[in-house]
Amino acid sequence: SYLEKGDIIAWKYDPSLGKKDTGHVVMVYEKPIKEEDGRYKIVVLDSSKGTHANDSRAHQKEGGIGTGTMWFQVDKEGSPIGHYWSDRSSKMSHHVTAMGRVNP
Repeated sequence: SYLEKGDIIAWKYDPSLGKKDTGHVVMVYEKPIKEEDGRYKIVVLDSSKGTHANDSRAHQKEGGIGTGTMWFQVDKEGSPIGHYWSDRSSKMSHHVTAMGRVNP
C-alpha cells in the first residue's frame, strides 16, 4: 500500500441511497496491512457516531473523534473499489473513493 499515517481517505455516497450525509472522510492512523485475502486492514481516525472494529469510542453514546479498524478492497491497479466499515465479514460497501496525501 502506498498509504502512510496521516493520509486521507474520502468517499461520496450515491444520492439514491437517501443518506443525510454526502460522504465521509477518515485519516490513516497506522500504516495499512495487506491481508492474505488482498484486503487492506487500516486503523483510521475519524469522527462519527458509527463505530469501527476495535473502536476507541465503543462506550460513547455521542460518537466523536476516535480510532478504529476498517478494511478496504482495491483492484489490480491499487485503486479502491469498496470498504468494510466495521466487520470484514459483512457486505462490502461500494462508493466512489479517493485516497491521498496532503502536501505540506
